[in-house]
Amino acid sequence: MLCIIHDHQECFLELINSGADLAARDKDGNTVMEIAKQTGKTAFVYQTVCNVILSGRKLYSSDLQTFSPLHYAAHHGNAEVIRELLKRKEADIDQQDKTGLTAAMIAAQGGQIEAFKVLVFLGANISVKNMEGGDTMKLAEQAGYKDQCEEVLCNAIMAGVLKGADFQEIHFAARKGNCELLDHLLEHGHSVNSLDKYGSTPLMITVREGYPDACKLLLTRGADCHISNTAGETALSLAQKVASKMVEGIILDHIARKVVLTGAQLLKHTKQGKGAPHLKSVKLLSSGVISWGGSKKRNLLCIEACIGASQEFLNNRKNQDAGKNELNLFRVATKNGKEIHFDAAANFSAELWTRGINLLVKETLGSS
Repeated sequence: MLCIIHDHQECFLELINSGADLAARDKDGNTVMEIAKQTGKTAFVYQTVCNVILSGRKLYSSDLQTFSPLHYAAHHGNAEVIRELLKRKEADIDQQDKTGLTAAMIAAQGGQIEAFKVLVFLGANISVKNMEGGDTMKLAEQAGYKDQCEEVLCNAIMAGVLKGADFQEIHFAARKGNCELLDHLLEHGHSVNSLDKYGSTPLMITVREGYPDACKLLLTRGADCHISNTAGETALSLAQKVASKMVEGIILDHIARKVVLTGAQLLKHTKQGKGAPHLKSVKLLSSGVISWGGSKKRNLLCIEACIGASQEFLNNRKNQDAGKNELNLFRVATKNGKEIHFDAAANFSAELWTRGINLLVKETLGSS
C-alpha cells in the first residue's frame, strides 16, 4: 500500500512477485485496490498486476471475495488476462465475490463484451445468481448491454458451449425470433414443446413477441397450438390478445389446415336442404378434393368454401328449423358446379373448415 501511495512502482512489482497479499486491508479497512483508486494510481497498479499474470507468475490473495484476479480482469475487460488465468486453472470461473457477482456478471454489467465473450466460451455459468437474485443477463439488461450480451449467447449456443442449467436456450432463441438458432437447437434435440417456468412453449413466446417467421418454423417442426400455460393461455389466445393479425393468421391457418386434413364427423345436407342430413366422416385431401366416401361422386374438387347457407338452402329448410345451427353451417362449391352444405360439429367450427379448405385450394391452384 505504501508503494502505491508513494508511487514506488518497481517496489510494488517486487512485492507482489514475492507474494504480497492483494486482499490485505489497512487499519481503516481499505484494500489495495481501494488505495490505488483513492490516490489516482489505478492505471499503474492495473498494468503491473496484468504484467505479472501474463508473465506466468501467480498472484496471492488470502480472500478471493475481497480480491480475485479473475474478477479484476473482468472489471477492466482484459480478455487476455482472463484467458491466461483460466488456462493455468488458477481461477474458478464461477467464483462469486462478497455480493455474489461472478466474473461474467461483472463483465456483462460493465459492458466489457469481449471479456464476457471469453468467459462464456470458456464455460461460465450464466444462470448463477447474485445475492439479490439477479443472474448475468438480468444485470446486463439493467446496465443497458442486453443486446450485445445476447449476441454473444447466440454465438455460444451455436457453438455448443453455453452453460447454465436454468437457462432455457430454445426459449431464449424464441424470444429473439432467431430462426437460425431455433433450427439449430431443434436439430440438436431440443423439444419444440418444452415449457418454461410459466408453462409457456417457444411458440407462445414467438407469438407474444410477434415473430411470424419464427412462428412458421416452430409450427412446421411440430409445435402444439393447444398447450395452455399457467395463465390458461394458448398460442391462439395469445395471438388474438397481443399479436399482429399476421401472426394470428399464421396460427389460424395451421389449426385450420390440421382440422380439414385430419377430418371429422360432420352432418352433410342433401338435395340443397330438402333431404335429411347424414353424419359423414369428412376430410379434405391435400389435392383440394373434399371426401366423405369411396365413390367418385363423394370425392369432389373444391373451388371455394363459404360460411353459412345459400339462399336456396335456407328457402328449402325454412320449415325445418334451418336457423337453429346456422353458426355451424358452411358450404363448398365444387369444380363440377355442385354446392354442398355441411354442419360442423361443436369441436370443429365452420370458420376453421372454411379457412382450411380455402387455404388448401389456393395452394393447389398455385402449385398447378
